[in-house]
Amino acid sequence: MNDMHLIEEFLSEIKETFPEVAVFIDNSRRETGFTEEDKMFTCDMEAFSHATTNEIGKLNIETAASYLNYMSKKLKNAEPIIHEYIDIYYVELLMWDIDDKKIFRQGWELMPQNLKELYIAMWGKPDL
Repeated sequence: MNDMHLIEEFLSEIKETFPEVAVFIDNSRRETGFTEEDKMFTCDMEAFSHATTNEIGKLNIETAASYLNYMSKKLKNAEPIIHEYIDIYYVELLMWDIDDKKIFRQGWELMPQNLKELYIAMWGKPDL
């Protein structure tokens, strides 16, 4: 199976597992002028990251935790391309616009260790 097919299946699974994220991804595509046929997989993964960040920012802890835990489990046995997408297009963008230190700290506490390690590798350990 080629890498793009793996990513397409992964994103389909995310959308099936979290229907509200599917709506968020589809809305993000529309806002940028893309359709499903455009195969903008990086943008779709970034949209999932933004959806997670939004839930953290709104203190929807249970929902945010479910997204983070899902990604953590996927990362554990990920094919190299899936690992890359989780690292670059999901984790690197997490909490990028959360300025409130208390909310950021709560989001950080929710993040599983393997996702924290990716975050720290890119941005360094956050000042909590």
